[in-house]
Amino acid sequence: MVAARLMTGYSFAGSLAGSDTRSAVATSFLTRPWRRPDVRDCHARSPDMQHRAVTLDPRSLAADNRAVVRLIRGFLALRARLSVLVTVVLAVVLSGCGWTPGPPTRLSESDKLQQQAQAALTRWADAVAAARSDQGVVLVGDLTAQVGIWEPEAGSNNKPALMAGLVEAAVSLPAATGGEGEVQWQDGTTTSVPVVSAEQAVAGIRTDARAEDCPDCGPLQITGARLTSGPAATSRGSAIVPMWEFTLRGTAVTVTRIAIADPVTVALPPWNGVPWGNAEDAPAGISIDSATTTVGGRELTAGFVGVPVSADQVCGADYTTEAVESSLAVVVIVTAHPNGAGGACDAVGARRTASVTLASPLGERTVLEVVMGRPVPVRLTP
Repeated sequence: MVAARLMTGYSFAGSLAGSDTRSAVATSFLTRPWRRPDVRDCHARSPDMQHRAVTLDPRSLAADNRAVVRLIRGFLALRARLSVLVTVVLAVVLSGCGWTPGPPTRLSESDKLQQQAQAALTRWADAVAAARSDQGVVLVGDLTAQVGIWEPEAGSNNKPALMAGLVEAAVSLPAATGGEGEVQWQDGTTTSVPVVSAEQAVAGIRTDARAEDCPDCGPLQITGARLTSGPAATSRGSAIVPMWEFTLRGTAVTVTRIAIADPVTVALPPWNGVPWGNAEDAPAGISIDSATTTVGGRELTAGFVGVPVSADQVCGADYTTEAVESSLAVVVIVTAHPNGAGGACDAVGARRTASVTLASPLGERTVLEVVMGRPVPVRLTP
């Protein structure tokens, strides 16, 4: 029995050495479950194997086992070296093709803000060119508004219906264009502008709907229309502009629509295919909502929502501004400089302002916020 065990161990070593006969024995040793050998098994083998089985002793078996261990270790070491070699070769080949592994480089916040500002100026230039008008009037905010408060019995239908653009004429509306109108600025000057017809104004209400369809809403019935004028926010501050006023059936509320033809409007940039999507692509910066300057002056003061207190207090911050300018617009970048003490701070916002000196007076240029590139109202002071 001992001889058979010794013979089997020797056969396994021989299989690694390359002997055909020993390889067959080693394969049997590796694939079949072990059983107690019979002495007759030794006689069933070749004379050579019988001789080796009889003449081996435990010391030779130990030497053979050490040889097997060395062979296995050598094989594993060779495989590890080959793996490293393949990795190196692949890296060299791919780098030669211009590919460099590693994560993509991310812009700093300062570089990202500059990139956003330049993109906003480009979009604004495209919007001005697409407007096909030189009237110099840039409207800020919605062109459609309501005058009055919806009655309780009508508000549940009329408010969502207006937001969904569900309006239709119950009477015949003037189809001809309104001709020329006039914009009156705060400084007393005026600008002539082309005016749309009542039908075009109603079509604009439908096109600029701010909400999804309201399948359960009934459409608002227009019973009358008149061309009038009223206040509107512009890039040069508040102005009196031409607008259509529509009366509605069953309510005292009226709906107005600014009547300026071909107004300058800017398309908002997509963020990962939707207005707000992947946080990795989120625009940076603080969005200003107003600006103030003097006629002919270069100092521009931006208004925005920030923390309530200055940076010399815990949870406070100071703000600086930077202007990125073109011949058509100015983008204002606001940077926060918070107090570094840390601690628990309340999420409370307050009105803050910060000023910047322009390269030249604002003139008729538009002020844009940096986050989405929207125009903001500007107040001019003497």
